[in-house]
Amino acid sequence: MSKKVSKRKSTNDDDFDDDQSIEDFFDDQLLDDEVDFNASLDKKYDKDNESQDRRYRKKFKHKTEDRSTVEGVLDYETSRKIYKFQMKGIIDAFNGVVSTGKESNVYYATAKKTAETNGISELAVKIFRTRTLDFKKIKNYIEGDIRFSKSGKKSHPIIQTWALKEYKNLLRAFESGVSVPQPFAVKKNILIMQFIGESRKAAPQLRHVKSLSQDEMQEIYLRIFDQMKLLWTKANLVHADLSAYNILYWQDKIYFIDMGQSVLTEHNFADAFLLRDIENILYFFSEFDIEVQEPEQIFEHITGRIPDTEFLKLKK
Repeated sequence: MSKKVSKRKSTNDDDFDDDQSIEDFFDDQLLDDEVDFNASLDKKYDKDNESQDRRYRKKFKHKTEDRSTVEGVLDYETSRKIYKFQMKGIIDAFNGVVSTGKESNVYYATAKKTAETNGISELAVKIFRTRTLDFKKIKNYIEGDIRFSKSGKKSHPIIQTWALKEYKNLLRAFESGVSVPQPFAVKKNILIMQFIGESRKAAPQLRHVKSLSQDEMQEIYLRIFDQMKLLWTKANLVHADLSAYNILYWQDKIYFIDMGQSVLTEHNFADAFLLRDIENILYFFSEFDIEVQEPEQIFEHITGRIPDTEFLKLKK
């Protein structure tokens, strides 16, 4: 069903060959001069927050508690990372929670230096929880992806790799013209990207959009599959968890979000994931009186191939 992925040399072309190599995926230059930057900011953070840190550490008797992000509370290490982003100029103000989930929280922030964020001033800061990530759930998205080979088996490295994976997937999609939030930076379990919405008001999920006409829903329906085709053919990715929950609607545009689980089209289960995404979208639109196609037709429209649906069902 899929061909084996081999490691390829980096090129200057826009075919993402360099992004498929293990070394590039774990590139430690995502933040410039990270080692020196961290060392200098650690000293400044310790000086600026010495008394506050002492009070914070008194609350915890165990190191594991000190390193956890639970119930939306920013832990000690995560707070330090946010501070470093502020000192670097990426974040100015760090404000309230936009959304909460079992695996992560998303916070609203504003940029201090918009040159660092491509002129965008409103940011979404996604913080992955360090103790409640469902490792069983992400297993299928890790196995078979060469980009995870260095993540190890311990929870913290896997979480950090998961955040990096979402950053890389968003970047591939954005640079391919897919409508996704533009990613700006990633550090450990923190991902910073474009905020979709305005003035702290987040764009609604597609499932909550109820005021559109039949013609408008038909247009959105077609647009989603065009975006899925662009994601597959240009970014060489499949979302792998697409539904009305993971599509935002804002100012007549749709945005794919939550792409941590997205895999390369060469992944062993890529076809099965794509078919499942198609069926999820069709299920949502089945309640509207619009013209829809069969899953096999849409699969062929996206990939140029006729799917073996019985075989793909066995692979789910």
